[in-house]
Amino acid sequence: LERKPPTTRDRIRNQETGALIVFLSHGQLIDKKQPVISLEWANLRDSDLERAQLAGVNLAGTFLFKANMDGAFLKDAVLQRSTLSEASLRGAFLKGADLEKAFLLETDLDKANLIDSNLSHSLTKGANLQGSYFYGANLESANFKDSNFRGANLEKTNLKMAKLEGTNLAGTVFNGANLEGATFSGATMTQKDEEGQYLPADFRGALGLSAAQKADFKKRGAIVD
Repeated sequence: LERKPPTTRDRIRNQETGALIVFLSHGQLIDKKQPVISLEWANLRDSDLERAQLAGVNLAGTFLFKANMDGAFLKDAVLQRSTLSEASLRGAFLKGADLEKAFLLETDLDKANLIDSNLSHSLTKGANLQGSYFYGANLESANFKDSNFRGANLEKTNLKMAKLEGTNLAGTVFNGANLEGATFSGATMTQKDEEGQYLPADFRGALGLSAAQKADFKKRGAIVD
């Protein structure tokens, strides 16, 4: 069934929940180093945290399904095992954030900053990662099946054993990335932009690819060494 649009009461509740999280964060009550209050398993569904300042916050294990976190500042935040499925984090700053084993099904991370973040073992299927910056991130054993990486920067990332089946990799850069054991079945390696120019995936400088994989990627329109 199609989900009903939020009522005024729903919007007020979501804003109040978001304001409470910001208050607890600024009071260092949910700081990752020594939290006074644990929010593990807290239901924060639909919370409005747009542009919230939440550096170093501990939201491990929280339920943030469909939360609005566009533009949120989440540097070094702890989001291990959290549920962020269908949440919106467009343009969010997640440098150094820990999202190990997080659930990110169909999450919108368009143009998010994920430098040095940890998404290892996360379930990130069907996510929008277009234009996101992952430089140095740990993505080992993450499941990115059917996600959109178009134009993303994956330089120096650890993608060992990651699942990239069915992903859109057009225009994605992999220089210095560890791709040992990563799987790419059905991935889109090139695509035309709005002006009709091709945007090939760029695997130059990537580590861990076999000669057979390189030949296959080149055949499918990618740039390889």
